[in-house]
Amino acid sequence: MDSGSDSDGAPEELTAVQGVEKHEEISKVEKDSAVRATQEEKDRRKRWAQRKTSSKPNKKKPLKVEDKDTEVDEETHAMPGTLPKSVIEMLAAREKYVYRLQTARHLNPF
Repeated sequence: MDSGSDSDGAPEELTAVQGVEKHEEISKVEKDSAVRATQEEKDRRKRWAQRKTSSKPNKKKPLKVEDKDTEVDEETHAMPGTLPKSVIEMLAAREKYVYRLQTARHLNPF
């Protein structure tokens, strides 16, 4: 038989010092592997998040359309959601007119 054969002999015998060194070496390799795996996972999630966020704004980005022909008066758009002052004045004038017509008919039905 070949004396260098690993398959038929007893396991490798180590001294206590060699065992501690071997254990430290294995622990270091395992720790490095765990750190590398964690870093790779972080990088993968970061790339995924960048792809996810970079693709959304381009698809749903609203287009700004500026109308240069219409001048915006600060007074007409004092509060968002309200009508411009000119429209309010027109409606008030119409309401006064209708009120006067109704009052005149009520006082003079014929």
